[in-house]
Amino acid sequence: ISVVGIIAISTFQVLAAINSLHEQPSLAKLTMTENILWIIEAIFQVVFMTTALYRKPIAVRWCCGVFNTLHLAIFLGFTNLGMWLTDTVMTVNIEGGTAHSIFSPDFQHKIRDLQMNYYNGTWIEILLVLYPFSIFFHIHSFFTCFRIFRL
Repeated sequence: ISVVGIIAISTFQVLAAINSLHEQPSLAKLTMTENILWIIEAIFQVVFMTTALYRKPIAVRWCCGVFNTLHLAIFLGFTNLGMWLTDTVMTVNIEGGTAHSIFSPDFQHKIRDLQMNYYNGTWIEILLVLYPFSIFFHIHSFFTCFRIFRL
């Protein structure tokens, strides 16, 4: 259930970007790409952890070989720990309307304006409700990956 936060925030951001495609096409396309990748990553991670915990064989083919479950658990574990630390320790400007983003602060202000124009102030409430789910998802995923590593 904790994945709902990341998927919902990203979906709301994609909807806001689709609405502003005619006004700021490059910004909207970047925002959509970033958030669609967040959704894909979250779904892949949930599927990986679920199948790995039930001891079904998993292997992901990569251009240089095969990563087994152990390698993916280590990679996803450290990635989630880093995202959890970033989300909890660093200041997140929820009142300003920005959540997770790979863009610079100046560019984030443009994204925030895009979101605030579409949601008319309800964007802050959306973040206040869903952002804690996102933080919980990262720390829960870290401990789940650690458990997979220990199996």
